[in-house]
Amino acid sequence: MLSKILIVGLAATAAYADLDYSRTHIVDTHNVSSGITNWLFRSNFPKVTLNGTSTFAREELQSYMAKRATEAGMTLRSEFFFVDVSFDDPFESDYYLELDYFSKNPPNANLSEYLLVGALLPPQVRSSSSHTVNLLVHV
Repeated sequence: MLSKILIVGLAATAAYADLDYSRTHIVDTHNVSSGITNWLFRSNFPKVTLNGTSTFAREELQSYMAKRATEAGMTLRSEFFFVDVSFDDPFESDYYLELDYFSKNPPNANLSEYLLVGALLPPQVRSSSSHTVNLLVHV
């Protein structure tokens, strides 16, 4: 049985930047009765850009997660089922990088998309009396 790795990335806030080690963190772990450890990581949007072309950074992200596990005195298995929870939306420039990667790697990975909808105007433009409601929509 493979460990499950859940990576949560608030991609909409950082889709313009490449994957950053300083923004990759272990949020939680859970040991199940079979001796398998489930992991929850957080990072910015997992992409790398080379010569102006961006790609989904699975290998780099996995390397960063393994380094974080080592820093915490734990060992991340080299093979695991990868679950990516994305809060990105189709209007983000790199939205389709994730879709493309996960459509080509279904046995090893799963993409769960949650569209976050909030205010259309930044806080400094809205009046102090207006209230913003953030919605979590499962796509």
